[in-house]
Amino acid sequence: MPRGRVRPTLWSIIQVSSRLEHLLARLEPSHEPSASVLLLRFLPGWPYRFLTFAFLLASFSHLWLDDATLASWMPANIVYVLGLLVMVWRPGLLAWSLCATGLAIPLFFLRDQLTQSVFLLFICGAAIVEHLRFWRGHFDASAVFMQTVRWLTVITYTMAAFHKLNRDFINPVTSCANYGINELIVYWGMPRLAFLDPVWPWLAICIEATIALLFLMRRHRLAWSLGIVFHIPLTLTMAPAFVFVMFVGWAAFATDEDLVLLRNTIRRHGTKILPGGMVLCALSLWAYGKVPEPTMIPRELLLWTLLILLFVTFPIFKRTTWERAEKSRFSAWSLVFAGLFLANTLSPYTGLQYQHAAAMLSNLRIDEGCWNHVVVPESARIREDYIRIDEGWFGKPGVIEEYEHIMKDQLWNVPQIRQMQRNWCKHEVRPLYIRGTYRGKPFEIADLCPAPGSKVLPPLPFDDSVFGIELFPEYLRFQKNLERECPQACIH
Repeated sequence: MPRGRVRPTLWSIIQVSSRLEHLLARLEPSHEPSASVLLLRFLPGWPYRFLTFAFLLASFSHLWLDDATLASWMPANIVYVLGLLVMVWRPGLLAWSLCATGLAIPLFFLRDQLTQSVFLLFICGAAIVEHLRFWRGHFDASAVFMQTVRWLTVITYTMAAFHKLNRDFINPVTSCANYGINELIVYWGMPRLAFLDPVWPWLAICIEATIALLFLMRRHRLAWSLGIVFHIPLTLTMAPAFVFVMFVGWAAFATDEDLVLLRNTIRRHGTKILPGGMVLCALSLWAYGKVPEPTMIPRELLLWTLLILLFVTFPIFKRTTWERAEKSRFSAWSLVFAGLFLANTLSPYTGLQYQHAAAMLSNLRIDEGCWNHVVVPESARIREDYIRIDEGWFGKPGVIEEYEHIMKDQLWNVPQIRQMQRNWCKHEVRPLYIRGTYRGKPFEIADLCPAPGSKVLPPLPFDDSVFGIELFPEYLRFQKNLERECPQACIH
């Protein structure tokens, strides 16, 4: 066989095997399949396999973050990595269930603060449901799964832009957009153009809203390129893993035609695209002038290379780049997952949650006296659950003044107070006294620490339940490092 025919033949084999998987599913006997078949069988279609590859990349990027290196996360990380290894082999129910478990444990029990954890967990949940439906003979499961992930992606970008419609983000003095641009200016050693300061917040809002709109209009090829341009500065300065997590959502929009075009571009121009990405990455590192954190180099190289690949495959001047993708049909299951996810992203305005609602880097404030959204009124808040410490000391006032100021200057929540008990309770500085207000009522704790010789933490006088139920006491509903005074410059 001529050498030039090898890759097309391999591609054909992959496509044929994927279609055979779908065909065999229809020809299976009606009796109950074995447990091993139920756990290992996966949805048909090459776009589905492409999405699982994006999920692998997102997951390993997620596990590279400092949050995931905590010793308490290690058991969950082992389960997560085991699920990823199974996914490489057979991306079925077993793989998705293990990954969901590895994500859920830190989120509900270990104060995971990352919005991306919820996004990935929703994807795992949708995959589990669609595999169960697939085994029951619903052969649209793969299409429904893709549709669900698309909706999750559109909602994430839409709500990220919506949360930023607040006074502190629009204000260039406090805006996370200006903070990121200033970090990028320092990173690349560029001149600072002060007259553009009022532009950056609105530009960030418009770009995120445009990405969501392009995806919604099924012009995903343009959304991919715009997304890479937007996320490269964000990755270098504030969010080193978020773009790779969103790749899962981007992959859900890919069609068979997209994958063929990308494969052809790599086959024809790969020897030029990769060196081009390496040159851009090298120029960026040269402008930085220092050796970055080691994992940043492969991340940056991948983004520059992908940017060139997209511009070559889907040039903006080409009519086919602007064409709409085929419209997906309506699915009740997609609506259920999208509805739950949307409710989660709207939760800050109820006061019930902030931390996992796509409000990262948004400057959004929902606490009393600092509410700053320009569209949603403060009257929408059901309740305000921040803890305010008015007095706090170790042993007696003035022993550790630095910590006393931290206690009084910040807003607190119940998981943080529990962490304070674990970290700050030392025999030589007892008692740890705090007094303040919670939900408008005063409280006083003479000693936050356990009794001498005991390791049992005393109960707290705070009802941290949602709708009267406290299932996950270590679920982090609110930000850390949030000052009582406002406005506050970007925190992340």
